[in-house]
Amino acid sequence: MDYPGIKQWQYKAGVDVTQQIWDGGRVSARRSVAESEAEVSLKSTENQLYEVEARVEQIYFGILLIDRRIECNRLTSELMDSTLARVKSLVANGVAMRSDADEVEASRLSMSQQRVELDAMRRGYMAMMQIFTGVDFSGENPAIPAESVARESVWNHPQLSVFDARQRELESRR
Repeated sequence: MDYPGIKQWQYKAGVDVTQQIWDGGRVSARRSVAESEAEVSLKSTENQLYEVEARVEQIYFGILLIDRRIECNRLTSELMDSTLARVKSLVANGVAMRSDADEVEASRLSMSQQRVELDAMRRGYMAMMQIFTGVDFSGENPAIPAESVARESVWNHPQLSVFDARQRELESRR
């Protein structure tokens, strides 16, 4: 027996379409929250960059300070050398005691030890500067910026903009 009907290779297809007419403002609220979160993330990144820049400045000025201390140490060592020569001549002429010359020699040795410490500190600061900037200075001084960049006032500090962005984010979540 053969029944008339639909053959096996025929299929049924259908489409179900729905469109939301009104969502009570949920989509715009979600969009507002997402925009606020993106702004907080951006401001946080700016704040971290500001902190890195501040650290690089501290390292840079630390290097300059150490350089000045090395220069003072060099001048003091030269002064100690001339003083030692003068005291040795006074000892040779019987005007000063040998202990005076030994005291000046001890001060001179102390200055040379300080010089070694300052050189080690400078190498450490230069290594930190290289890590933060990615620039190899190879023992030379970091260049002084050609133009002086004035820092923004305290009221434009990136941390304050992060707080403002977080406040807007919280308000958008209400």
